[in-house]
Amino acid sequence: MWRLKASLRPAMALLFASHFALFFTASWLILSLLLRFDALTVSAAAFLLTVASIAAEWLMGPNLVTSLLKPRWIAKKDDPILWSLIIGEASKAGVKIGRMGIIDEDSPNALIIASPTGQAILLFTRSLLYSLNHEEVRAATAYLMGASKSGYLGASTTFSGLLAISYRFSAGYIETTAKGLKGSIYDIALAILGYPIFALAAPLSVMASRPMSSYGDDFSITQTGDPASFLTMLLKVAGGISRNPKGPNRAHFTPVKGLMLLDPTIALRDHDGLMKAAQSYGIDTGRLLGVPTMTDGKNGEIKFHAFERFWSQPNLIDRFRHAVSSGKGVKTPIKIGLTWIE
Repeated sequence: MWRLKASLRPAMALLFASHFALFFTASWLILSLLLRFDALTVSAAAFLLTVASIAAEWLMGPNLVTSLLKPRWIAKKDDPILWSLIIGEASKAGVKIGRMGIIDEDSPNALIIASPTGQAILLFTRSLLYSLNHEEVRAATAYLMGASKSGYLGASTTFSGLLAISYRFSAGYIETTAKGLKGSIYDIALAILGYPIFALAAPLSVMASRPMSSYGDDFSITQTGDPASFLTMLLKVAGGISRNPKGPNRAHFTPVKGLMLLDPTIALRDHDGLMKAAQSYGIDTGRLLGVPTMTDGKNGEIKFHAFERFWSQPNLIDRFRHAVSSGKGVKTPIKIGLTWIE
């Protein structure tokens, strides 16, 4: 879970360099007041502070994420069916699960969080468990297991923790401006503190979450051997998110979208294109989703706040088509509704 991929070394180097520059400057200013210091002393102080800071961010990342989402923790006795499904997929994947929780949210989604103990934390929104069938929840769970095994989850959790810190500073300004109102001086002042953290953490989060998402997609299809359920899960989650584009938690969940089954902003941005792609394979999306599928371009008119404008996963249409392509290599035929995808 915490194994560092070689492709993440540039991200970690950037994280270290940014912290070192900050602490070097601060140490220089503080030690200059003592009138007796040299570059070696300043560098040593900055190095130690950088290592301590990154270690603290690594340890605090999971708590920062869960405290932002405020899940209701579910014991095995509370939902033995869901726990049985999760344990089954985790055992096949070789992943240890520590806790599982439910987020009171109307948009379907799920996420996985790394833990310093080596036991992953799984969170599902209430809507996801209500809107998906057993096999689709299994496909979503297998995706999360793949994210855990990808080698990117530990770094992604740490970067999401930094984004959560940024959001706590900027939340008042973001929520005010999202309503079309002018932020107070106090909100603006806090946002000035939060946005530099966002500017650092968002690119790092993307460097970890994009390959993690691609790995999770392939892993889910391979482990379950059921590409059809993965595809219908993707369509239902995207459709559920797009039906509530102005939900109160949209911006609130932005810091952790790199850990999610589906990035909500990408779901809103790519919804129409995804439905058209599904229809091009002969899938009756209206029947599948239980509501008429609108592809009138209105989702493309949604305005995203600056804080939301980073894309933590690949293009949703590309994810869908790649899943179809990968699914053709699985023995189980791809049948969605009455449609067979050859």
